[in-house]
Amino acid sequence: MSIFKAINDSVDIPQILYNVPCRTGVDIDNKTVTELSLLKNIIGIKDATGEIDRIDDLKKNVDKEFLFLSGDDTTFLEYMRHGGKGTISVTANVRPDLMHDVCKNMLNQKYEEAKKINKKLELLHDAMFVESNPIPVKWLLNYLGKINSKIRLPLVSLDEKYHQKLITAYEATL
Repeated sequence: MSIFKAINDSVDIPQILYNVPCRTGVDIDNKTVTELSLLKNIIGIKDATGEIDRIDDLKKNVDKEFLFLSGDDTTFLEYMRHGGKGTISVTANVRPDLMHDVCKNMLNQKYEEAKKINKKLELLHDAMFVESNPIPVKWLLNYLGKINSKIRLPLVSLDEKYHQKLITAYEATL
């Protein structure tokens, strides 16, 4: 906790905890999140664990203003159903319109409509992780003419065997 406190005390800006164990190799457990939520600049968490029950537990132990954001595209709909306010999404880089519509419907308590839109995104959610993020999303954005094909090491180009899978998943959202 001391490093979080040092950052909190050194920089007077809102901060969101980033709990993405598959990327960082470390899981910030709920007890630690609860303690960190008491720091003045820690305003929320991006939770990419995919464990929906964690938000239920945390909501009981943190200030009601604490912000919950999903970081897992495949479970964000249920995360929002349990009180999350949105998502920091990979899929949104490719289909921001549909991700916005899902979140807007969820915030307006229109779960069935949100679920219907998200159903169109399911293949794309999965395809975004056929290789390490952000390799697939960068490849697809290049394919769509949105960015150039250059990526920096340690990233490498998307394996050609996944190209059609990404194209098919994207086209399923149209």
